[in-house]
Amino acid sequence: MAATGIYWCLVLTECLCLISVFTSAAYISSFTYTPYPVVCPGDELVFTCIVDDIPEPTIAWRRNGMTVIYEQNKQSLPFPDFMINITYYNATERKLISTATSQSVPVELNGSTIGCTIDLNNFNTSNINIEGPPEGVHNITINLIADNNLVINWTASGSYISNYNITIFRNDTPSQSSTTDIPYIAVNTLIIGTNYSLIYYYSY
Repeated sequence: MAATGIYWCLVLTECLCLISVFTSAAYISSFTYTPYPVVCPGDELVFTCIVDDIPEPTIAWRRNGMTVIYEQNKQSLPFPDFMINITYYNATERKLISTATSQSVPVELNGSTIGCTIDLNNFNTSNINIEGPPEGVHNITINLIADNNLVINWTASGSYISNYNITIFRNDTPSQSSTTDIPYIAVNTLIIGTNYSLIYYYSY
């Protein structure tokens, strides 16, 4: 007795091709920040993330556990205390540069962490270390060079001090001003019987 049922077959009339899916080997080649190595309150702080061999202009940033994904041609993306941008992308080079910028870094960012990633798993990170305000001057020494000349030296903490602005007063009247990047000033043409005072402030 013949078995009943439905039978069908497939006849191949041409070759079949397998399509291989390219898996991106993108990697972060550089993660830096400026100014380096010292960040001062009020500085413009810029983190730069450079990615090579990346097929699509997309990157993610994370700060203190919060992650944002940014794509090219979007407006600057607000991020806590930072603005995220893709500043360069070249499809031929397969290269992307993205930045996170804080135009005036607050002291409150000290100790926080920021990083970038291309796979949402492996982040290149950096801790934000901000210098505190410098203390006053220390170890002031006054050395008489001649009857009418002396030299004043001092020390000061705070590695981000760039220069000192100094004004010498003679009988409460400004008589000499100077700017120096070293803790040293010479006072010339001293007059006997005159009261002298000095005011300094630093800039960074």
